[in-house]
This record gives sequence, structure tokens and C-alpha cells, in this order.
Amino acid sequence: VIYISAGMFKIQGELWQHGTALYYPLQLQEYKPFPFLTDVFTHFGVMVGISTYVVVFTQLFFIPMIMLSVATRRIAIALVLLFHLSIAVLMALPWFSLEMIAFDTIFVSGATYIAFGNWMKKRGIALADLWYDLTDPIAVMRQLAAICDETMVVEFCLPDDPEYLVHLGRESRLPLG
Repeated sequence: VIYISAGMFKIQGELWQHGTALYYPLQLQEYKPFPFLTDVFTHFGVMVGISTYVVVFTQLFFIPMIMLSVATRRIAIALVLLFHLSIAVLMALPWFSLEMIAFDTIFVSGATYIAFGNWMKKRGIALADLWYDLTDPIAVMRQLAAICDETMVVEFCLPDDPEYLVHLGRESRLPLG
């Protein structure tokens, strides 16, 4: 609904109809985190015009493209991701872009996530394992204990029992596996 209403408002404006709407906000200093990238993008009028029309097309036809077939769904999601990543980089709005990307991932199927995970594992990039290791305090402490001297004492509070201090090293009460 957000994309369709934004697209409907955009097609009413002259700048969007002429393909120049993206040029003007990108000339404001507040929206130039990387002036060189913004200047390269806006230097080519054809690129600005095509990008402006692709934004309007994507917003107007996002829902039909999602519902039409798997191939058009992937194209629609890729266009929306590209759109929001370019907003994050070219206009210095990363939090808005990340929020919208998070909302758009609702349209990605579970099978696609599984296929992506398998593709990553084949290349030796266990992203889920890395994330688990970074968010699991016990795994982090085990890695620290492996790096540190065995007699060194490392302290942290377990999330479910903030009063309990775990000491890694010789006097550990926690099995280190």
C-alpha cells in the first residue's frame, strides 16, 4: 500500500513525469554523505531519468509483480532493495532504508532463505553460524578462553542470572566443552 500510494502521488508531479525528480534532492548538501558518488550519479542525465522512471514503475507495480510469478517477485524485491540501498548511500538515510528493507523481506519465501543459506555454506561462509557465535555469550567466552592464558579469569553475567559470575580458567564451574 505504501509503494502504490507513493507511486500514485509521484506520477501527478511534473518532475516525476519529466524524469528529473531525483536530481533536485541529490543536489542538497544535507543529502550528500558521499559527494563524489552523488555527483557521478547526477552528472549523467540519462541515468537520472531512467532511475526516476524505474522508481515510479517499481512503486506502482510492486504488488502485481510480487503476485505474478516467482521470477517477477525476485525482480521486484531486487528493485526495491536496490532502491533502498541507493537511498541509504546517496541520500544519507540508512535507518529509513534498513527499516524498509526489513519490511520488504516479508515477501521473500522461506525456500529462498534456505537456498541462500545452502549457497553460502557451499562457499564456506556459514553466516548463521557466525551470527550465532557472535550472539551467544558462552561461545564468545569459550573463544576468549581459548585465546587467553588458561589462568586468566574472564568475568561476565549470564543473561538469565545477572548475579552469577562465570570464571573461565582453572576454577570454572561452567563446562567448556
